[in-house]
Order: sequence, then structure tokens, then C-alpha cells
Amino acid sequence: RITKDLDIQMKKRKQSFEDDMSALWEILEGARNPAGLLRVKIREMEENSFRGTATPDRDVEDLAKKFNLDAQASAKLAEVIGKRGDRKR
Repeated sequence: RITKDLDIQMKKRKQSFEDDMSALWEILEGARNPAGLLRVKIREMEENSFRGTATPDRDVEDLAKKFNLDAQASAKLAEVIGKRGDRKR
């Protein structure tokens, strides 16, 4: 069922197929429960809120290494920091 749902969503995303698949691979690679996380990502695609992975900048990469963050946590951190307007440099 999850394979079918992923197939349906990816067929709708032809322009971003390669980027989305790469992002999913990177996100799921370090997940504790890949099937559960994939279900969440499919739901995000259904709701048009799937963003893939934000490319972490140098600060985020340094924090990820310092606190031993996995790919999913690093991507979420990059997303949240990217939305902030009061970022220090």
C-alpha cells in the first residue's frame, strides 16, 4: 500500500521527481522508522507541503556535526533557521 501511495504521488510530481527522490532517500536513510517517516512524507506530498531537504548552510552543518544530528534533524533545522528573519551572522 505504501508503495502504491508513493507511486501515485511521484507521478504527480514529474518536474521535481529526481530532486524529490533524492530528498526522500536522504531523509529516510538515517530514520529510525523509515516506513513510518515515508508515510508522513507521502502525506506531506498529498497536502502540498513536502519541501524535500533544505540545503544546509555552513552554520547548520557545523551544528549538525557538533550535536551529532541525523539528516532529518539537520534538514528540519535548516528549514526553521531559514524562515527566521533575525538570524545572526
